[in-house]
Amino acid sequence: MKKLNFYNPTDLDDLAWPEEQVQISTDTPALAFFADFREVPPLVIEVTTPALAAKEMMRRSHVRLKFVVDSDNHFLGVISSEDLDDQALVRKRSEGFKSSDIEVGDLMTPKKSLKAFDINQLQDATIGEVIDALTQEGQHYALVLDRQSNQILGILSAQDISRKLHRAINIKDRTRFYKVFAAADRR
Repeated sequence: MKKLNFYNPTDLDDLAWPEEQVQISTDTPALAFFADFREVPPLVIEVTTPALAAKEMMRRSHVRLKFVVDSDNHFLGVISSEDLDDQALVRKRSEGFKSSDIEVGDLMTPKKSLKAFDINQLQDATIGEVIDALTQEGQHYALVLDRQSNQILGILSAQDISRKLHRAINIKDRTRFYKVFAAADRR
């Protein structure tokens, strides 16, 4: 076995940066804004994870969205930090759940309720066109899928796009409004 040596950084050592700084704008290709799961694994959480534990894990790691999977890693939906906020937990408790019994699966947005773009339609799209589509549909994020292979390849998030562009993206949250009234209808 090879022995590795440790070194102390010197005053001359600094962070490495990409050779060319790419200027991004709303005209930048849409595919430059998503992490391809074939190259970078998705952030996942198991459906049976207690909601309070998931909330704390996501807060500590500064993650705002995770993909919910079952014990065999089959995709079931997504959970966002908004889905785990105090109001959501209070709503569940008002339905008779004990705080300790609320799981990620009780609060997640199921796969069938999500919106997605096909990877082929994004090939020639700009991020400005993605922003327009998200805004018109009231969606904070959209999956990127390959409908031929039935694989979810990534996700485009308005919040991530906003951060990269250094520009606010105002999405009127139709989904949140719908969730509140859909929950009321189920009672």
